[in-house]
Amino acid sequence: MDIDSIKDFARASLKENIITMAIMCLIILLSIICIALASIKYYYLLVLYFFIPAPLIMGLVKSSMKIVRNEDITVGTILEGFKGFHRVILAGIITNFYVLLWSLLFIFPGMIARYSYSMTFYLLADNPNMTTFEAIRSSKSIMKEHRMDLVFLETSFTWWMLFGILTAGIGLLWVIPYYQTAIATLYDHIRRD
Repeated sequence: MDIDSIKDFARASLKENIITMAIMCLIILLSIICIALASIKYYYLLVLYFFIPAPLIMGLVKSSMKIVRNEDITVGTILEGFKGFHRVILAGIITNFYVLLWSLLFIFPGMIARYSYSMTFYLLADNPNMTTFEAIRSSKSIMKEHRMDLVFLETSFTWWMLFGILTAGIGLLWVIPYYQTAIATLYDHIRRD
């Protein structure tokens, strides 16, 4: 499946659920802004960055996977990321730590690590019994041959993201669900291979 096919499929799949996904993105954005504003005065609230956004992002990942698989979603689907809370938090911390360590060598190894671990949340969403470390290893394994597919897919969204930013962020409420659904489409394609 080429990049254009992935994007076309994602756009078509998202058509009926764009409002729901936009609301989910708004919830995530508002939670991050609230944590940031609260931590200005109370710096110890920065710890919430580890506990709130990651499960919400996992809920967005699960929602995008359901959309691609033609399953129903609601705004409440975003809360499904809190199931297996500890695995999600641990996955976020460990993958970011690995990317940071690889980035210390040079930027390029850090980018390879980022793409290698990029499907960790998708694997955790798809396999509720999988441990965090198994998901990280599986992500690294399946992405070995598909890193460039993800690079090209993400690069194809550069202008869309810029458009979203130029509209004072309002356009991102459409672009991020589209992007997320395209990544979920790529994951499903990789999983079938």
